[in-house]
Amino acid sequence: MVLLDAQREIFFNKINAIECATKWKVLVVDRKTADIINRFTSVHRLLEEKIAAVEILENARTPNSSFEVLYILHCQDKLVDCIYKDQEYPNTYPGIHIMFTDRIKPNIVDRLKNSNITTKLRSVQIGYLDFYSLESRYFQVHDEYSGLRLYHPSSAPIIRQELSNIAHGILSVCVSLGMAPNIRCYYPKSARHTSKTMSFILASQLRDIVDEYCKTHPGFQESSQKSTCLIVDRSLDSVSPFVHEFSYQAMIHDLLKIKDESYPFAIMGPNGLETRIGKLSDDDSVYVKIRHMHMRDAIERLMGDFNKFCEENTIFLDKGQATSLNDMRGMLAGLSDFQELRDEYSLHLAMAQECMNLFEKENLLSIGAVEQDLATGASPEGKTPRNVLYDLLPLLDDNKTSEADKLRLLILYIAYRDGVILQDMMRLFRHSKLPSHRQEILQNLEQLGVRNVKRLSDPSTKRKEVAKSLPAGEETYELSRFVPNIKTVMESLVQDNLDNELFPFVRDLNPETEVEVEQTSLRSSRPSWTRSRSIATRIPKEKFLVFVTGGTTYSELRSCYETAETLNKNILLGSTACNSPNEWLDFFSKFRKTREELKFPEDTSEPIPCLQAQPGKIVQQQQPTVDVPSSPFDSTSPADALPSKETEKKKGKTSKLGKLISTSKKDKGKDNDKVLTESNDKKKKKKFGVF
Repeated sequence: MVLLDAQREIFFNKINAIECATKWKVLVVDRKTADIINRFTSVHRLLEEKIAAVEILENARTPNSSFEVLYILHCQDKLVDCIYKDQEYPNTYPGIHIMFTDRIKPNIVDRLKNSNITTKLRSVQIGYLDFYSLESRYFQVHDEYSGLRLYHPSSAPIIRQELSNIAHGILSVCVSLGMAPNIRCYYPKSARHTSKTMSFILASQLRDIVDEYCKTHPGFQESSQKSTCLIVDRSLDSVSPFVHEFSYQAMIHDLLKIKDESYPFAIMGPNGLETRIGKLSDDDSVYVKIRHMHMRDAIERLMGDFNKFCEENTIFLDKGQATSLNDMRGMLAGLSDFQELRDEYSLHLAMAQECMNLFEKENLLSIGAVEQDLATGASPEGKTPRNVLYDLLPLLDDNKTSEADKLRLLILYIAYRDGVILQDMMRLFRHSKLPSHRQEILQNLEQLGVRNVKRLSDPSTKRKEVAKSLPAGEETYELSRFVPNIKTVMESLVQDNLDNELFPFVRDLNPETEVEVEQTSLRSSRPSWTRSRSIATRIPKEKFLVFVTGGTTYSELRSCYETAETLNKNILLGSTACNSPNEWLDFFSKFRKTREELKFPEDTSEPIPCLQAQPGKIVQQQQPTVDVPSSPFDSTSPADALPSKETEKKKGKTSKLGKLISTSKKDKGKDNDKVLTESNDKKKKKKFGVF
């Protein structure tokens, strides 16, 4: 787990390097930072690192005068105001350490220099933590509104600022992984769409801040291993977001109602049928094994691994083997002694069964076949499809075909034809019977360079290749022939044959530097071919970071893993979001809304409890609720219900910081008792030399 491990390591190294006169310290983080930290560590792990308490910055709190405080926050004025608010209490923190997640803005520096906390301020630094490690090879930066800020027609004034925020998030990843990369970008100069320069602008901003970091951190460039960062945007592939993908991870996110990577499922327990909430993450070993497999292969793997487990445990010797999902469901009821494993298998069994039911119910066999011909521009035999329109129209006429599937078919057909004449467009709408607000989505796709309507007099041009396709055969399912453009680009990138004109370098290390390294190795009296193979294998692989501005897809996520494994390369994929096809339709449906209707977080002014608190009236602190679930599969309960004390005592995986967001204060009971028994170091007075 490259990303998670790197982010966790740099986080603990930084907080442990902060010396406090009180030895122990209070950790105060803003809500977004809590969500980031929540991805790679737990409250209990923090308490083991001389953290006396963990609190949410925006909540109404009473400072603890027994400990120094470490604030970890994003560089925003309203969050810095919360730090000043803490100083209004009669008994406050004796020392202050501040860690910004991604940068320190000049106006914030001036505020800190001229504030009344300078006498208590011990250190100010940048943590470079501003990214979400969601999978071993995938990360996200910024927030869910990022794509709209970039592509919404009214967002022109804020695009560069948004790209700057994204660039700083990518820098956090680069610093965490020790990368000072070459930077390339997707720059289709002859393209029609106005956003064609987006990747170039982002790459240029990233180059500037990487150069600035290397300048202020001497030796970083020299010590970093060879790496390349490629910046692309959603216009690289306007087809991938709408094709039905039948690999496990993509299919469950496309067809099922998965929210925040959680899915409710039923399981037979000692008291009858129980409802659980399953979490999809890298901690789920079953999910990690099957998520990029075709659904059919995933089901076979599920049953195969389950039967192997049954053979290794004597309690199942008399039950035979599971030959179907129904057999597996019955046998899972007897796994009461293996609760976590039973819950994992039950979760994926439930999702696989529901997907196959929907596959039949929604006629996805016929829909998927037409989609593959349109997306690849080829039939299963590798020939140009001749009757694609005749296959398409019955699906548009069929009332059983959902509006979303009809719209996806229309998008793929128009992309395949590179636009249709207006009369044909109206005929297609009549066949589909789509409402007008659905039809507007097609017009909004012009932001990605998709041409909807063309004139009859326009010269007939051969359709450009939308994507590389795989011929159907023993190793490729007919419904999985489509290959996202990003996979082809990744393969060319790591093999060093990517088109330099379409993907120019924005930051390229001096070639002379590389020559000098080679010359140095030639001076060695011992030729390189005599070196031990074990030494050669210890040389770190070159890192490749591909970032998709505006959002990526689950098929592209799968492509990253497949390319890395096939070519034995270290490839990471990043984006501002990973959306399912229905989420993409919803995304493009918002382009006609005003900015007021979109309600960007920066446009709303929700009150911050910390700033509204009156220090004289907060006397007693409330103990926070720390949820320690017995497994990642929590029992169903009201969304806002706090866990009971019995739940807190259960053994299992440690709790997450997100559980503290709903509480107002801390004071750790047993943990406080443990802290008070520790011998304190001699208090150290540090001079104020932060700036």
